[in-house]
Amino acid sequence: MKDIMAKESSSAPQGVPSFEYNPRDYALRFELSHSLDELEGQVLNDFAGRTLTMPEIYQEHSVRRPFLEKNYRQILKDLEAKAAIDVNSQKPRSKGTFAPHVRVSFPAR
Repeated sequence: MKDIMAKESSSAPQGVPSFEYNPRDYALRFELSHSLDELEGQVLNDFAGRTLTMPEIYQEHSVRRPFLEKNYRQILKDLEAKAAIDVNSQKPRSKGTFAPHVRVSFPAR
């Protein structure tokens, strides 16, 4: 459902949909209150000291938040590139991919 509503949003700063239609958004392209930087900080804080898969992270964290699965994949890719998280896989994987079996470990705070 989120994906369907996201396509109808009148704005999506940094790829995070507003989930609303507002004609002013087409004329004014201001960054809104939700950003990927905000999501990155939330995820690092909320999952500190834990190890989860990408689907577990999305299912647990996205409730009542405007972020899409692709937003979570993007921030995890960015965090991996910064070496801010550990990513482990029993199978070979391409860097920056997060198949359901890939485990993401967040540093303790």
